Amino acid sequence: MNYYRISMEAIRQLVVKALIINDGKILLLWDPNIRTRDKWETPGGRKKENESDDSALVREAKEEAGIDISVERLVDSWEFPLPWKNWTLVGKSYLCTPITKDVKLEDPEKQHTKYEWMPIEKAKELDLVSWLKGSINAL
Repeated sequence: MNYYRISMEAIRQLVVKALIINDGKILLLWDPNIRTRDKWETPGGRKKENESDDSALVREAKEEAGIDISVERLVDSWEFPLPWKNWTLVGKSYLCTPITKDVKLEDPEKQHTKYEWMPIEKAKELDLVSWLKGSINAL
């Protein structure tokens, strides 16, 4: 089957990201597949059809980090272009607290290869992608 694009406009992907904070530290996951800047990110991803932000955050945190979370509040809204995929991520970052704290990465061969509970002030000093830098600064 052949696919073609009617318009050159980027496909908008709705995503949510969990800023999981515990004792002044944020959970960061290392993704070697990120193309620009530091490769740290937070758990999260695209929402499934008819899925609420809270449900998507809880699902993604469990899938990617193996932990249960409580969603507290919206921290930031943002857009981030991925021109090599012809996508624009339309995202929201939420403050979350961990219910369980023992991180177990989903599949280091597939996506995230390590994690760190990093002090928020140290995370603010990293050369992160713009959406994550903005979201951490908005905490």
